[in-house]
Amino acid sequence: MRKEIATIEGKNITVCVCDREDAPVVYSNDFSKSADAVLAECKKMECPSFHLVSITGIRWDEELSPWEHSPIVAKDDHFTGEADTYLQLLENKIVPYVHSIVPNSKYNIYMDILWKDCLHYMQHTTVICLMRM
Repeated sequence: MRKEIATIEGKNITVCVCDREDAPVVYSNDFSKSADAVLAECKKMECPSFHLVSITGIRWDEELSPWEHSPIVAKDDHFTGEADTYLQLLENKIVPYVHSIVPNSKYNIYMDILWKDCLHYMQHTTVICLMRM
């Protein structure tokens, strides 16, 4: 598996390119660089081939919250409602970058920290698993 690494507007992008050109692209928002762990788990589960895009450097509370909100769990939670801005970055810069590397992929699959559930679902169906975006 070949890896391409880039930084786009402060986000660290790791594209793990599989050997099947038309395989789906799985985008994963990650706390840390976990692409190798995801791929190892997928191998154990005998998942179908896919290109993995691991995105790190996300300001989790800020960029994944759809609206502003006061702290919920910890007093330093900082929900600023920047999800639309992050989604625009994903759609307008990250996805086009990835498709310049894997232009023949037919599907995009978005997942987050619940990746094991998503990959288990992928293992048993051809339907696209869309978690949270």
